[in-house]
Amino acid sequence: MKAPLYYYYGFSDILGLILALLIGFIFGFLLERGGLGNPRKLTAIFYLEDFTVLKVMFSAIVTSGVGLWILSKTGALDMGIVLVVPTYLWPQLIGGFILGIGFVIGGYCPGTSVIGITSGRGDAAVFFIGLMSGMGLFAWVFPWIKGFYLSGDMGDITLQRWLGIPTEVLIAGILIMAFLSFLLAERIERHKRQ
Repeated sequence: MKAPLYYYYGFSDILGLILALLIGFIFGFLLERGGLGNPRKLTAIFYLEDFTVLKVMFSAIVTSGVGLWILSKTGALDMGIVLVVPTYLWPQLIGGFILGIGFVIGGYCPGTSVIGITSGRGDAAVFFIGLMSGMGLFAWVFPWIKGFYLSGDMGDITLQRWLGIPTEVLIAGILIMAFLSFLLAERIERHKRQ
């Protein structure tokens, strides 16, 4: 079997959407079971009280990075046809900053707000309405900010190409960073509990 599946095996758009929906439901269920539908747990990282978010995100990054590397090295995944979203440095930095502020204030990110809604949380619904309103506002003002939106164009660059290092070195660096972050997080959490 060779991946991407849609490319080599002619998955239809409908089948792709069904699989994405199924994977999304499973992922959302697991996040909810891990407590990540709760804004207190999500924002606890900013108070250095609970590092579950950091651990989940680093685990996902490490798993996907190592998994993609293994699949590409064994020939099971053709990375040459995997879409790399173009980087527009300045708008993406500002967008990330705005997302972070919204995360701190509202206690949710876009995905966890949907999880919160399915758990019956009213604050998640309010956050989601704000999120959708912000998207609508962005679409409305886009003609006036299109120049900025396309600024800092770096193309479809990847981190290892940008840093000029082999993929293996990048993955090793991420593994070391994750390991050290986990150790530091555990130490801080232990100290906070005392």
